[in-house]
Amino acid sequence: MSPKNLNLQTMYRIIHKFGPVSVSDVVEISKLKPNTCSRLLEELLQANLIQLSGYGLSSGGRKPLMYRINAKAYSVIGIDISLSYITIALLDLELDIIDVIKKKLQSTESAAAIQAFCLESVQSLIQEHHIDQEKLLGIGIGSTSHRPVNGIVQFMEERFQVRIIEKNGADLAALGEYRKFNHDQGERLLYTMSSIGIRSGFVTKLGIENRHSVLSDHAFGHMVVDVNGPRCTCGAYGCLEAFSSVRAIRHELVRQIKLGQPSKLTELIDNIEHLEFEHMQEALTLEDPLTCHVVRTAAYYFGIGLFNLTLITQPDTVIIGGALGPNPVFFNTAVDAVKKRMSNLPEMNIQYKPAANYNIVAIGAGCHVIDSFTE
Repeated sequence: MSPKNLNLQTMYRIIHKFGPVSVSDVVEISKLKPNTCSRLLEELLQANLIQLSGYGLSSGGRKPLMYRINAKAYSVIGIDISLSYITIALLDLELDIIDVIKKKLQSTESAAAIQAFCLESVQSLIQEHHIDQEKLLGIGIGSTSHRPVNGIVQFMEERFQVRIIEKNGADLAALGEYRKFNHDQGERLLYTMSSIGIRSGFVTKLGIENRHSVLSDHAFGHMVVDVNGPRCTCGAYGCLEAFSSVRAIRHELVRQIKLGQPSKLTELIDNIEHLEFEHMQEALTLEDPLTCHVVRTAAYYFGIGLFNLTLITQPDTVIIGGALGPNPVFFNTAVDAVKKRMSNLPEMNIQYKPAANYNIVAIGAGCHVIDSFTE
């Protein structure tokens, strides 16, 4: 790539990450000369990749012109393939969702059926929103090793002839949260998921961390939080996933009700063996004492595991997401458990937040596609 194109790429990346920005902002960040920055900004304007965004605050002279990316110049698609759902989102370049398609997955869903649904959904989004082929920047896919869909990258490349990138979904969730909602909240973000399984992802201002590190796909879920705890699906005892996953919570609720513990869940379903996550959510809304107790216990152990993980990663921001994580009963209990253990470590100033958007993996997948062109 020529020096000029490298500078154009740098300029666009700065505006994408920090915009709206002025010429002086770009000069300070890029370390390029003012005249060079002005010329490159004009080229990006002529190419319709950026646009004017009004005037900024004056520092004594005239108010500076501000620049931002043209979010409508291209589109990206983000796909999240989890254990329980497929989410396919059409995004603009500012990572705002234009449209989304979802499907609940069965545990027996085949890879071929998942590929077919992704193909049909992407085609539907492209046709419905009149996306020209050359205006589709690419497709990002967030996946999990618990539900591998082998060959999906090649399958999608052959049919759409655009860049296809697959990455671990927890990492993409971290990237989406950081870039879309928390880019000004420090340099290191830890994302955790409490759903059917327990997962985590980590991102810095430089991008996604190497997945050969401690934050592999399911390492967090198999962190031991009680050596005398129940047996996990992995065969070990006392893993976090055996306490705090939706699967573990469901198992404990069914066990307690069969032992005769009263619960509003018995009013919501005829057969407790048919208990689903949606029933647990409704019981939490109704403040069912048994459901709240079981969820708080699960969240307490989640907090213990999260404390251990924050000591390792030392993030500025921790996001608790997944199907259950943002629920106030779970979130508040988990954060309280972490903070009590952090009280002896005042130098660690960490923000804890519930996930901002349940479609965050798809948003992060789209972000990863954009990054692949600008970094």
